[in-house]
Amino acid sequence: MDKRITQTERRPKNNSKMLGFIFTLTGGLVFYFFGFPPLKYGYESKSWPKTQGTITQSEISSWIKDSNSQYDAQINYS
Repeated sequence: MDKRITQTERRPKNNSKMLGFIFTLTGGLVFYFFGFPPLKYGYESKSWPKTQGTITQSEISSWIKDSNSQYDAQINYS
């Protein structure tokens, strides 16, 4: 019997490293564009000016524009 492997009987190459690299790269890009900006804005808010006061009135308005919910906050303090 001939034990040689023909081209059609060869096992496919293991591409798990390449697939892992692609998933890691994709995950990193998703984090960079969707996860990093909120973290950056949160960190930047630490430098906002601080003030003492008491909230005397607050109201939130909402409406729909172009199939998206829009919100507006009116806050009065003294």
